[in-house]
Amino acid sequence: MKIKIDKELLYRCEEFCRKRMTDSMHVYMHRGEQKVRKIYEDILTGVLAEWAVYLLLKDRIEGLSEPDMTIHEKQKKSYAPDLISPLYNFHIKGQSFLSAAKYGMSSLFQQTDKLLLQPADNDVIVMCIVDKAAVDVKFIGLVKDVLAANCVSCPKIQRYGHTKYAIYLADLEAKKVPQIMLEDRSPIELPSNENPA
Repeated sequence: MKIKIDKELLYRCEEFCRKRMTDSMHVYMHRGEQKVRKIYEDILTGVLAEWAVYLLLKDRIEGLSEPDMTIHEKQKKSYAPDLISPLYNFHIKGQSFLSAAKYGMSSLFQQTDKLLLQPADNDVIVMCIVDKAAVDVKFIGLVKDVLAANCVSCPKIQRYGHTKYAIYLADLEAKKVPQIMLEDRSPIELPSNENPA
């Protein structure tokens, strides 16, 4: 499902990323990323993915929270869900189009992330490909279903191997991991063979 981010929201997201860079630079470097431009792009990719999922689901899931655009103090950082509703906790993972083309569609997680170690029954992973202001939502599924299918592996990029785990869309599709049903009991239609516009 492709979602377009309008210019005003894109500008807000870019401003948020610039402010967050100062706070998060050392965290990204500790996790294995040294390139300043890559850190900025990763932050922007993540926030654009969050807004795209919000725009996709806000009329289908009652009580869905908006993405948090607050710059939190270092000690307040957590693995909390990106979007929350009475039914689901959404953990949104964005990947750049270029990265997906090079390594395969995937989502990275810290090895200490409680989402993989102790997921709640209503925790949901959402995987997105971000190509500038176009976001393609590729997978929306319960974490427990992903774990039950044994779809957590080592990342293909070696420098992330000491801190991260990866989930690859190809594995989810090969093992037929189900996607969630929404309140109206209809599945979200997610094309699997299209690139973002």
